[in-house]
Amino acid sequence: MFTALAASVSADAATYVFTGDASYSGDNREELAQLFNTPYDTTFRAVLTFDDTQMVDDAMYVNWYSGSAYNYVMAHYLYDTIEWTVGDQTWTHLGAYPSPSELAGSYVAIYDGTSGTSSSADLIQIYADGDQQISNGLTVTASSIECTNYNPDTFDSADAYHLNKLNGICENVYQGYINLKDGQGNAVGKVRLWSVSMERLPDVSAIPEPATWLMMIMGFGLTGLAVRRRRALAA
Repeated sequence: MFTALAASVSADAATYVFTGDASYSGDNREELAQLFNTPYDTTFRAVLTFDDTQMVDDAMYVNWYSGSAYNYVMAHYLYDTIEWTVGDQTWTHLGAYPSPSELAGSYVAIYDGTSGTSSSADLIQIYADGDQQISNGLTVTASSIECTNYNPDTFDSADAYHLNKLNGICENVYQGYINLKDGQGNAVGKVRLWSVSMERLPDVSAIPEPATWLMMIMGFGLTGLAVRRRRALAA
């Protein structure tokens, strides 16, 4: 029995938006399309919030692997939330991790691949675990987005865990899924995801910077002078 480590929304949380194509798989894929109120081939959207200033010391789990075929460093980071949308269905997974020693939970995984006898690859995986019931009577049991970049290396041994380097690498090699079950707990197929693009939204500060305040004050002043000048000319 464990107590999961759950995320609360961090003040440093960044927002990443994933969009791409989706389709239904399984014997009842036509029924799934109807339940999501979409055609068989559709699209999806996932909005991830998490603190991308974390470094390797902040990771929930770290594994350094060295083998004959390839070498890599893998680390799992706790995220805040990921909100999924397919058709008219929207649901949210919270980041949660059972313990720093277990490969489970809901997390962002970073793989820094280094050259071995095969091609090196850097990989990012966002994994969401835990049942989430949605309004069409189905339950999402798990979902994942995986993005791989082969060349050039996105991460390296010096700064592999600057997570803000995620931006823009999820455009080519990809696989992902959303697993589903019905109200009786039976697996009913999945939503397959591909052709994913990713965008890191700009940080929004609630308090304007000093330079912004100065420009606003100057703008108000110039506006006031223009109004007074028009009134003087009208008189």
